[in-house]
Amino acid sequence: MPAFENERREAFAQALVDGLPPLRASRQVGYRSRGNRARQRAAHPDMVRRLKEIVVERAGGKSRDVTSLIEVLVEGAQAAKALGSVQALTAMRGLVVEAARLKALLPDPPPPPDEIIPELSEAEWLEQYIYKPARLAAARDD
Repeated sequence: MPAFENERREAFAQALVDGLPPLRASRQVGYRSRGNRARQRAAHPDMVRRLKEIVVERAGGKSRDVTSLIEVLVEGAQAAKALGSVQALTAMRGLVVEAARLKALLPDPPPPPDEIIPELSEAEWLEQYIYKPARLAAARDD
């Protein structure tokens, strides 16, 4: 995906990659939105794809994150399949093989935690974690 045609949208993407939070990036490039709209704009699928591309571009194509490269290879394979020619299918096969090879290089996901954390209702969470001065004073007295 090339840069966004809308200059403000591209500047927003660049600001996000620079590490700005969505609301601050949004205001920096001239949007007059609230935090919720800025977060929605940052989470849009086209924006997420563009952010990954910018990271790879800035790394000079030498990004250690191969997941975005795998996604690009799979998208290319799907586009080649749609063409239906012998050359496209050969290209698709090569792309799928390379994606599989790169996927094998990814580290294994971390094992699940030993302890399952129970889900608390809002009332239970508030009871357990809300700041209570009386509880603090009792802990000091002990």
